[in-house]
Amino acid sequence: MILQETKVCIVNRMKFKQDISKVLFCSILVLLFVPMIQEEYHWVKVGKLDGYDPHVPQDSALTASTWLTGTYQVAKEQYRERFFGFRNWAIRINNQAKYSLYRRSEADNIVVGKNNYLYGVDYVEAYMGNDFVGEDVIEAKLQRFKELQDTLSELGKHLFIIVTPNKADYFAEYLPNENQTNRVGIKTNYDYYVKGFKTHGINHIDMNQWFLDLKPTAQYPLFPQTGIHLTDYGSILFTDTLIGYVERVLDKDLPDFSWSDMKLSGEARDADNDAERALNLLFKLPYYDLPYPSIHIDDTNKYKPKSLTIGDSFYWTFVHWKGLIKVFDNGDFWYYNREVHPTRQAVSSLNLEEEIKDKEVIFIINSAFNLWRLGFGFDLDLYKHFFPKKVLEDKALLEILIQERMITARKDKKWMALLEERATNAGVPFEKMLYDNVAYVIKQKLQKQ
Repeated sequence: MILQETKVCIVNRMKFKQDISKVLFCSILVLLFVPMIQEEYHWVKVGKLDGYDPHVPQDSALTASTWLTGTYQVAKEQYRERFFGFRNWAIRINNQAKYSLYRRSEADNIVVGKNNYLYGVDYVEAYMGNDFVGEDVIEAKLQRFKELQDTLSELGKHLFIIVTPNKADYFAEYLPNENQTNRVGIKTNYDYYVKGFKTHGINHIDMNQWFLDLKPTAQYPLFPQTGIHLTDYGSILFTDTLIGYVERVLDKDLPDFSWSDMKLSGEARDADNDAERALNLLFKLPYYDLPYPSIHIDDTNKYKPKSLTIGDSFYWTFVHWKGLIKVFDNGDFWYYNREVHPTRQAVSSLNLEEEIKDKEVIFIINSAFNLWRLGFGFDLDLYKHFFPKKVLEDKALLEILIQERMITARKDKKWMALLEERATNAGVPFEKMLYDNVAYVIKQKLQKQ
């Protein structure tokens, strides 16, 4: 009897283990197929990812040709990597784990600092001097700016530069430990340009240093903790300073700018947490309250000058506050000297002489981290417009222009990959291939002036 019960017990245990194995096996199969079902039917709503997504592969078409050449398999693999079911959740889980465990950013353009302070990579590179373009390049550019400033002044136009703040300078104490180094001997574009502006008498506003001076007593935060642009309060100071400066140099009464009803919010708006969004985490990061005021621009019976602005993203808040039409007379904004706002027309398609002939103020908004490309090429376009033969005949200047362009060209990964392939095929050093191509492009442009 006892023996019989023991046998039954053993059989039951074996059956139970077999059942468990079957359940586990079936569960694994289901988990393997769930992403495929989601990919096909989208039966669960999955939120979108934030940030820059440069490449969206197209699904492949199965034909005899694509199958035999292997392009179908490669394209299908790329498509499935981009669109497999629950991909966005998987990315956020992965990013959150690496951020929480190692304070690591999976967004290649964001640096994670101490206490959840986030920075753009370019900001930190500029702070460390890693993008320093060299004293000769800076000196040559300063001389060109001075010539352009004097030439435009004779035409009744005021040219000036605004250097907007670098968050890495402003919150240097929260940078990662590897960036908390002794700064003796570090050369930065910011230091050399600002010193050169003063030496050469170039019109400029140094907001980077001004914000550093304001930091101990600022009434509200000037930078958000998890964003890389100015807060609304920082943009208020920027706008007020810009209007005051233009009023003084033109000796005109421009529209009145003011703000009221400043409210602090624990929920970031617009671009105030743009760096955090780029990280694509599961959970919101903690940050201090951010200021949001009501903006007023009274242009009644006020003078609104004709303006042209060449600049980066730090100008967008002013643009969104309708500064181009309420402060200026339908002011023009050329974003990175590439695209006209709001028409989105390519700047390269414009007639430069026609564009500047009625402008009273022309100014360049260059963030401190963007000083490696001060002017975004507009200064060169303007210089070629006024002094085309001078550039072609001056070999030293031409060489400096080539070296300048080579610095910016290296950041164009697609072009660099193409030149590397050409250099390999031609059996020439890559540096020679790069130099020859850049020199050819510059000379062609100059000869067309």
